[in-house]
Amino acid sequence: MTLPLLRITTALFATAFTFATTPGRAQAPYPAKPVQLVVPFATGSQVDLLVRTLSEQLTKALNQPFVVVNRDGAGGILAVASVAQAAPDGYTLGYGTQGPFTIQPMLRKDLRYKIEDFDFVCQTNTGSLVVAVGPKSPYKSLKELIDAARKAPGTLSYASVGVGTGPHLVAEAIALESGVKFTHVPYRSVADMTAQFVNGTVDFIVTTPILLTTRKDVKGLAIAGPNRLAAPADVPTLAELDYKRSAVPAYLGIYAPKGVPAPALAALRGACPGAANHEGFRKASDSIATPVDYADGTTYTRNVLQDQRNMADLIGTLGIKPE
Repeated sequence: MTLPLLRITTALFATAFTFATTPGRAQAPYPAKPVQLVVPFATGSQVDLLVRTLSEQLTKALNQPFVVVNRDGAGGILAVASVAQAAPDGYTLGYGTQGPFTIQPMLRKDLRYKIEDFDFVCQTNTGSLVVAVGPKSPYKSLKELIDAARKAPGTLSYASVGVGTGPHLVAEAIALESGVKFTHVPYRSVADMTAQFVNGTVDFIVTTPILLTTRKDVKGLAIAGPNRLAAPADVPTLAELDYKRSAVPAYLGIYAPKGVPAPALAALRGACPGAANHEGFRKASDSIATPVDYADGTTYTRNVLQDQRNMADLIGTLGIKPE
């Protein structure tokens, strides 16, 4: 080999070695920039307050801002669809309940995502719903409400936040199990729904249990969830009242578009337990009657898939057809 050719060859090897070993060209550890947490609820809502507390803990754990992005509407579909369509790089995540994954795909033909499009990172809480009557109601128990519905089929009405949501399915499951018929009145606005309920426009409501702690003139008849509330503790669960199919839990957690790199997913899952079990997050959870119930990614995924099977069975039994 001639000297000029030797010099060229040596230079090429040196350049290749430099590119291969330069630390600045190694992939930066995750996260290297702010992370978006998309929530399907409006600013100031109960879940919004919860996720903002969670984002503070994740920010501290991973040394990058976790920024809450509110995209409410369409029963959570808008927010979940935006996460599904995001790049699977770990910088766009979602937070919320499982309804948009387990209920909406069975009710909407034009849905742009499916449950297989997501990785479920970690579960932070298990929420409940409450069946309640307002200050003008004559009903003191769920039995009294059901007895009245039997005497006048279809005349008792209930409020929920929309067709195909958890509250709607809970009320229809109660009707199915007790053999009665209710009239569903869906509302787009939680504030409007609550005002109309308190005024007596509808006979009962299925909503989050925080209503029982903020309105002392509202009476809870049953809890649609695995356990009684800490306060008020005298409201029985639907399971205690022998309603087996109506106790629909709400699993709150973080999810991501499918295909997030393993190191990013591992970093997120490593930060989850400390964030969810932090005293500040526990206090925020207790303040909205949605206790912390941490589960890792495997258990969270299993819970969501089980709920999908339960909802498919319930929706099929109720005869609710996709739009």
